[in-house]
Order: sequence, then structure tokens, then C-alpha cells
Amino acid sequence: MSFASKIRIAMACALVAPALACSTANSDNAGTPTGSAGHANGGSGGGVQAGGGSAGVVVGNGGGVSNGGNGTGGNGTGGNGTGGNGTGGNGTGGNGTGGNGTGGGSAGTGTAGTGGTPAPNAGAATPFISYEAEDGTVGGGATIVKLTSPPTDRFSSPELEASGHAYVKLSGQGQYVEWKNNTGKNITFINVREAIPDAPGGGGIKSTLDVYINGTYRQSLNVSSEQTWGYEGNNHYNNESANPADGNPRTFYDETHAFLIGNPLAPGDTIRIEKGAQNNANFYYVDVIDLEAPPPAAAQPAGSISITDASFAAKPDDPNTDNSTALQNAINQAQSQQKTLWLPSGTFYFKNTGGLNAKGITIQGRRLECEESFTG
Repeated sequence: MSFASKIRIAMACALVAPALACSTANSDNAGTPTGSAGHANGGSGGGVQAGGGSAGVVVGNGGGVSNGGNGTGGNGTGGNGTGGNGTGGNGTGGNGTGGNGTGGGSAGTGTAGTGGTPAPNAGAATPFISYEAEDGTVGGGATIVKLTSPPTDRFSSPELEASGHAYVKLSGQGQYVEWKNNTGKNITFINVREAIPDAPGGGGIKSTLDVYINGTYRQSLNVSSEQTWGYEGNNHYNNESANPADGNPRTFYDETHAFLIGNPLAPGDTIRIEKGAQNNANFYYVDVIDLEAPPPAAAQPAGSISITDASFAAKPDDPNTDNSTALQNAINQAQSQQKTLWLPSGTFYFKNTGGLNAKGITIQGRRLECEESFTG
């Protein structure tokens, strides 16, 4: 088996070799109770006489507490006491009422605790917003598949590997899942985590999956299972084979991404992933979609080395061209001269079982994506 790879320029970023990290954030925002105690004092009317009622208490669901204080009446006419506002966790507390002051002061009253302050989001800050498929709207007969009980053996499943332990299954024409763009941004780039079947004999297949904006077809995404579907049965646990006959599959999901053709996905618009007439895989498991509004393409930094410079002459967008030597030579020169390596727009294919070796340099592109593909 030969190994073919390609570097495709699409998302703006800079990375320093050899460390390349990628993370996503799936956060559960816990409410932080921040209830402030309510306090109530009656006005003075000459001499001071304490009201005898007990403090009113307001409790929000998240645990914040607001106390309505005791009214303090005067000898003449007591003033009215008012409890302070409590801020609780998620939810709203009831009204608390203080006791009546015997010198005429009326009850202190505490108002309802309002929603609490969310905890900071967990995970890394990312330039995209993720929407789980199971949180979208399904139609056309699409189904949501969830992990409903703990696994009973050591082997995997599509729902176990899904980011929210659930996915949407599209197995018939016209089945779809869609989401409303609530990011507040004009979205121009999407990434979809999905799975399609393996080939009967292993090695994967290629297919497409349709994208609709506000119910109108916009474009198709290229999807593949050539890098997924390993098998752990027949004594291959933790050393998966590529033979479906071994059984107990794992590593179901791949990711596909694209810039939206035409107008951006505006705030409030809907985006739909649908199995259309030309999408010929038997099924599609949709796990999550990322929506992004990337910055404008960057310009080549002054003094940087480009992989398309005449001394390297890497050739973009030609699957029949092996750019292995050109890319490695450009990397080597950037390392020796301590310069930034620049990747212009295009898809640069290379065939090299050992990959590319870079250390201690910055690799930057106009909009950078890295992809790999296996060919037999």
C-alpha cells in the first residue's frame, strides 16, 4: 500500500513545527450562585423600636439567596423596609417577606432571585461554534441514535464515538438534519463530522452529501471513509485490521469542510445537511457541524520562503504530481535560514511513507488545512 497525502490551503493560521495541536470545546455551563443578601430597614420616626418579624428568604435554583430584612419601626410611623435583590443560579426564587415592626414599620420584602452567573466555558477558545446533530431539527424520516446505556463489552460503536454520544442517521433520500445560525455572524466556512460505510472488502469509499441554505440547495460536500473503519475482532483488539470480516469495527468518523458557495449563512438562516439523490452511500451518520467566519486570507510575510519558489517549484492542484521532494527541500531551507515557510493557496499532493519532517520553524498559509488520504 502506498501513502498519498495532500496539503490543502483553506483556513488562516500559523503553526510552529513540530508541535501541532487541535482542540474543540464542548462545554456545559454550570450556574454559579451569586445571591446577595437582601436587607430591609424601616425609617425612623423618633425613638427606634424593632419590628418583630423574621427575615424573608428567596432562593434561586442555583443556590443564590436573598433575605428580606426585619422592618424597623419608629415610635411614630415606621418606615417601610425593602429586601434587596438576590441573584441565584439558573431559575427564579420566590418572594421573601419580613415580619411587621411593632412600631408601625411594615415588612421587609425580598424580590425573586434572578438567573445566576454562568461559569466560564470549559476547553480552549475556538474560532468556530459547534452544533450537535441531535440538537438540530430532523426531517424526511431521519432518526436520532443515542447511547442509552453503558457498553457491555470493550468494543466501540458509532454512538459511543459521537461527540455527544448521539448522532443523526440519514439512510433515505430526502432525510436531513438542520440548524439555525444563532452565532450572530455571517458564516462562510463549515466543518461536518460524519461517517459513511466502509467498502465491502475494506479500504473505504467516497461519496457526497448535500448542503441546503434556507431550504434551497447550495452545494455538495465530498465525504470519504478511506481513513476510517478499523476492525478489532478476531484478536485484533487495540491493533485494528482493515478487514471487515474481522468484525467489531471502530474509528467511524471523518471530517469534511468547505467554504460556502455564494452568500454567507446570515444570522437566523438555516443550514441543512441532507441525503440527496446523488448521495449514493447507503447511510450517513452526522455527528456535529462547526460554523465559522474566518478572517480574510493572509498575505505572504516579508522574507518568508514559499514552497512554490523557483528553487522548489511545488505544483498545486495536480493529483499526479508528487511534491514530496519540493516540500521537504523548502522545509529544510526554512530551517537552516530560520525563516517562515509560506504555503500559498492550492492543494499540494505528495507521496511519502515517511511524511514530512520539520522542526523549529513557523509554517504559515493564506488559509491552511491539512488532509491525508490513503491509496492502494
